[in-house]
Amino acid sequence: MTFGCKCKYCGCTDERACDINGEPCMWIMRDICSNPECFRKCTDKEKKDWISIMKEGTYFDMISRKSQEKVMRELGENVAPSV
Repeated sequence: MTFGCKCKYCGCTDERACDINGEPCMWIMRDICSNPECFRKCTDKEKKDWISIMKEGTYFDMISRKSQEKVMRELGENVAPSV
C-alpha cells in the first residue's frame, strides 16, 4: 500500500494493511482498501464513482487492472478491454 491513506471502513493504513488470502490489501480509492468486506460497505455513490473512474481509465489505486475488472464484473458492469 502507498500514498499515506487510511481506509474509512476498516482503518488499515500503508503501514498496517489488511491480510487478504496472505496478501496485503491495496487502495481502490484514496480512503477505501481492496478488502472485499470494505468494498461491500461502500455506498452506492462510492461504487458508482469507482466504476466511473475505472471506465475512464483514471483509476487512483495500485490494484491490478485484472483485479479491478473482476470487481466490476461482480457489480454487473461492462468492462473495457485491458490495455
